[in-house]
Amino acid sequence: MNLHFGISQLILNTDLPYHFNPFGGIHEEEIEDIFVPRSFSQKLIRAIQGEQPGIIELVGSKGRGKTTHLRYLHTQFPQYPLFLPKSARDYEEIYAHPAEILFLDSVHKLTVFQRIQLYRKKRLIILTTHWKRNGEYILARRPFTSYSFRGIDEALLTQVLKHRISLATGREIQNIHLKPGYIRALISQHGDNLRSILNQLYDVFNRHDQL
Repeated sequence: MNLHFGISQLILNTDLPYHFNPFGGIHEEEIEDIFVPRSFSQKLIRAIQGEQPGIIELVGSKGRGKTTHLRYLHTQFPQYPLFLPKSARDYEEIYAHPAEILFLDSVHKLTVFQRIQLYRKKRLIILTTHWKRNGEYILARRPFTSYSFRGIDEALLTQVLKHRISLATGREIQNIHLKPGYIRALISQHGDNLRSILNQLYDVFNRHDQL
């Protein structure tokens, strides 16, 4: 199947009124509209609601949905800060924040020393990482739980795309129909790299819009 042929190869509905490209970036207030839970999402929420201290890590390669999941969790607990550091220079602001619980994206942007010091100070940190950091948590003497963002199936990808199309068109999800063959072809080409899939569909949509 030619994945570059056109957006009509994916979406059966030819009369959808798009207000913007559904496969681009998402604003903070739109996260809940496009979020598709994983099997462990509710367990994660209960863990944050509980009183168990330690580290909760969302682990996986780039583009697997970790940051989107982290941002969604933050919408459920807006009383706690969300940090998206660009480098180790952002550490002082994170460390000095008085909150006992915080959300932290791309923990690798901080140095090992900074990470361990932060683990020890905060009661609970929910973070994203490209690989498991068990050794660091053990050094910091902190309990930890790990949730893997690995693998994707046709049902999950279908829901991800339907939620985005629904947001961009205002149509109910049940009234959006996608072609299973195209979904399978996307997974065959990109594996579980959601970011890569969305980037390709973003470009395909733009070319289609210019026709």
